[in-house]
Amino acid sequence: MSELTTSKINRQFRSLRGKCAALTSLTVAPPRPKVAVTYGSHSRNVAHEQDDTPPLAILQSLDKLGARLHFDRSIVENMQLSKRIYEVRDAFKNIVQSTFGPPHSAAGTPSRILTLAGICARVVGEHVEVEMNTSLQVSDAEDEVRGQIMDALYEEVPSQYRSYTLVAHALTYILDTCPHHPTLLHALLEVCIAHGLVAEAQIVLQALFTTSILPRPNSTYICPLTHPAHKNFLVTLKETCGPSNAETSPIINDRTFTRILINALSHPCPEQLHAWTSRAVIRLAREFAQQDFAGCFVPLVAGLATALGQGQKPKRSGAKGTRAPMDVRSKAYEDASERLAKWLVMMLDTVHRLATTADGVVQYSACLDFLVQVEPFRLHTLSAPPASPGACVVDALCCLTACCLASPLAASHAESDLCVLSRLLRDATVRNQTLDDLVSRIIPLPSFTIFRMPLAEPNEHTPTPPPVDRVLGDGVMTDIDTLAAPLAARGILRCEAALYRGALEHVEILISSPLHTLPPSMQLGEKALHELRLQLLDRAEDAERRCYGNTTDPSRPPDVNQEWVWEEMVGSWVVKSPAPAQAKIAKDRDLEQAAKRRRLSRSHSQANILLRQSNSMSAVRNGRTQPVSSSTGRLLSSWDKENSSDGEDYQDIGTDPLVSGETVEDTPVPTRVRKFATTLRTNAPCRTVLFGTPRATKDSVKPKPKPRASAPARVVHFAVPESPASAFVPASAPPRRQSNFATLLADSHKNAISLRDEKARERARASLEKQKTTSHGDGALKRKRSTQRHHPSKEIPSSDDDFASTVRGDDSVIEPESSPVRGAALVEPSSDDALNLFAYPDSSPVKSRRRVF
Repeated sequence: MSELTTSKINRQFRSLRGKCAALTSLTVAPPRPKVAVTYGSHSRNVAHEQDDTPPLAILQSLDKLGARLHFDRSIVENMQLSKRIYEVRDAFKNIVQSTFGPPHSAAGTPSRILTLAGICARVVGEHVEVEMNTSLQVSDAEDEVRGQIMDALYEEVPSQYRSYTLVAHALTYILDTCPHHPTLLHALLEVCIAHGLVAEAQIVLQALFTTSILPRPNSTYICPLTHPAHKNFLVTLKETCGPSNAETSPIINDRTFTRILINALSHPCPEQLHAWTSRAVIRLAREFAQQDFAGCFVPLVAGLATALGQGQKPKRSGAKGTRAPMDVRSKAYEDASERLAKWLVMMLDTVHRLATTADGVVQYSACLDFLVQVEPFRLHTLSAPPASPGACVVDALCCLTACCLASPLAASHAESDLCVLSRLLRDATVRNQTLDDLVSRIIPLPSFTIFRMPLAEPNEHTPTPPPVDRVLGDGVMTDIDTLAAPLAARGILRCEAALYRGALEHVEILISSPLHTLPPSMQLGEKALHELRLQLLDRAEDAERRCYGNTTDPSRPPDVNQEWVWEEMVGSWVVKSPAPAQAKIAKDRDLEQAAKRRRLSRSHSQANILLRQSNSMSAVRNGRTQPVSSSTGRLLSSWDKENSSDGEDYQDIGTDPLVSGETVEDTPVPTRVRKFATTLRTNAPCRTVLFGTPRATKDSVKPKPKPRASAPARVVHFAVPESPASAFVPASAPPRRQSNFATLLADSHKNAISLRDEKARERARASLEKQKTTSHGDGALKRKRSTQRHHPSKEIPSSDDDFASTVRGDDSVIEPESSPVRGAALVEPSSDDALNLFAYPDSSPVKSRRRVF
C-alpha cells in the first residue's frame, strides 16, 4: 500500500466530487409533469405509482439487473437514480481500498480501537470541508483556495495517519452533499462494515435511522418505519451490522445498535412517537427481550419512557369529521403509552420469574436503574381514566416498583435508589386495581375457556374418578405478606391496602369460578379458599385502617346517638351519613316555616273580617252608607279562606299584608302555580273601586304603623278610602257586574267554575259566630241590640236574598263568590265544565229557593 500524497488525494477527491454533483443534479431536477397512463378503460397516475413503492426500498444495482428479461416500470424509472447512487458508492469504495486495502484483509479481525493520533486525524478529516467553506466566503478564486487549503491540511497530518483523515473527509463530503437516500446509506454502510470502519459505520447507521423516521417525499406515510413492507427492516439491518455467528466479531454489536437507534428515536420531531409504535421497533424489542434483556430491551423501554416524559400530551382538536394534526399526535401518544405499558409488564414478568436465580441479579439491577431513570418524568402521577393507556402505565410502573422493592436483592443495592422507589410509590396515583398485575403472578386468575378441544375417548370403559378436594398451596399467603411488609415498613400505606384488596378480589373470583377454569397451579379447596379469604379480609381491614387514619378502638361499643341503616351493597348495617340527616332537618324546618306562614295568613284574614264587620255596623249607625248584612263578612271570610288556604300553590309576588291606615292601589292578583286554570288567566292587575264613602285628602291619613315581620298575605287588597273616619276600616265588598250574554260567554271561555259556594258560606258563618262569642264578647252583642232597638227600619238583613235586594241600588256590589270574571279574578274555580252556566248562584233561576235556610 503506497503512501498517500496530496496529489493522489486530490485526484481521488476530484472523481468523488463529480459523482456527487451528478447525483445531486438528478435529485434536485424539476419533477416531470404527471402524465396519466391509460390501459383500456383503466387510468392510473404516475404519482400513485410512486406512492406504491415502499419509502425505504433498496434499489438494485445495474449489474444485478442485466440478466433479467423483464423490467418493472418502477425499476426502469429508477435505473438512472440507481446508477448514480452506485457510482458514488464505488468512488467512496475506491478511496477506502486505496487506504486500507481490500475488504478480505479486514474480515475476521476484531474491531480496532483507534489511537489518540488516529482519533485526531479522523477529526481533522471531518472538519476539512468546514474549513474550506469558511475560507471561500472571503475569496473569489474558489478552486485555487480550495486546493491550497486542502493541501495545507493534509501536509500537517503525518503520512501514516492520512488514511483516517481521507476516509473521514470523503464520508463527510458525501453526507453533506448528496441526498440521504436509503439505497445510498445502505451501500455506504456495507462498505464501512466490510472494511472494518467502526466509527464511520456508526455515523452512516445514525443517518440511516434518521432517514427511516423522517417522512419521505411523495409518500402517504407519516413515518417510513410504519409502512407494512418494513416490519422486518430493523431486524434485517441488525443482522447486517453484526453477524450472529461466533466466528467473526461484529463491527456493531446489539447494544451499540440499540444505543444508536435510541438516539435517533429520541430526536424531537412529530414522527417520533409514530416510529416508537411501528411494527419494526416492536419486533426488534421482542427479539431483544429474549436475547439481551438487560443490555438492549431495558434501554429501549427507557428510551420510550423518556420520549413520553419529555413530550407533553397534546390536546385533541374540537373539530368533528376532520383528522387534524393534533388529533394524529394525540392518537400517537396514546399508542405509545399503551406500548410502554406492555413493555413494563414484560419487565415485571422477567423480574418476578428470575428473582431467585443467578441471572436475576443482572435483570434486577437493570430494572432498578430504569426506575431511577424514569422517576423524574413523573409518569406515575398521570391522572387518567381507568383502563386507559395512561392508567395502565401508572399501574405497570407501580407493580414493577413494588416487586423491586420487595425483592430479596434490594438489600444489596444503595439505599438512595430504594428511597427513589419509595418516593415513586408514595407519589403515584394508586387505585384499587393498581397492583392487580403483581397479584396475578401469585394468584393467577382462571381462564374462562368454554370450548376446549375434546379428549380422545379410551377404548376400555374406565370409571369416573371420585371428586377430590383440592389442596391449597402453602406459599400464597406468605408471598402476599412478603410483598406487603416492605410497603408497610416504608410507610407506603396506600399501596399496601391496594395489594390486599387486589388479593382479596382474586380469591373471591376463584371462589365463584367453575372448577374446570382454574389453572393447574391453583389447586385450591373450597375450605382453603374461604380461609384464605378471611385472612385477606382481616389484613385488608387493618391496612385500610392504617392508611385512612381510622384509630378508633374496634372493641369500643358504637355510639347510641348514631343512626344505622341497612346497606344492600355490603349486606350489613352501616352508620348513616350526616348528609341525609341534615337534609331531613332542613326539610322539617321548611315545612314548619310554611305552616307558620299559613297560620299568619289565616289570622290576618280573620282580622280583616272583623274590621269589615265593624265598618259595616258603624256605617249603619251613622246612616252614611246603605246597610250591609253580616253575610257580607261571612262571604268575605269564606273568600279569604278559599284564596289563602292553599298557600303552597301561590307564588309570593312581594306584596305586603294589609295594614290599618294603608292605601293600596293597583294591587296585582296573586299568581297561581301548578294550576291549569292559571294559564288561561290574564296577568292584568285587578283594581276594585269602593263605594259608599267619599274620598278624603291624603293629609288627614294617619302615619303608617311599622309592619310586622311576617309572611306576605296571599289575599287581594282593595283600595281603602283615605278619609279620617275610615282610616282604620278595611275595604268593603267590591262592586259586582250585571250578567249578560257577553259576560256569560266570557265565563265559558275561562274554563274554571267554582262549585264551593255553599261550603264557603258555612265556613264563614261558623267562623263569624265563633268570633262573636270569643273576640268581641258582650260589647258587640249590646251594640247589635241597640242598633235594632233604635233603628228597626235599618235592621241588618240576615238572608242572602235580603242582602242582595239591599245592596242592589245605584251601585252594585260584587258577590265575592260569584263568577271569576265578575269578581275580577277573585276566586279560582276548579270545575272543568265551562258551559255549566247554572254553577254560579247569581245565574241560577232557582237561586231564591235554593238559598232558603
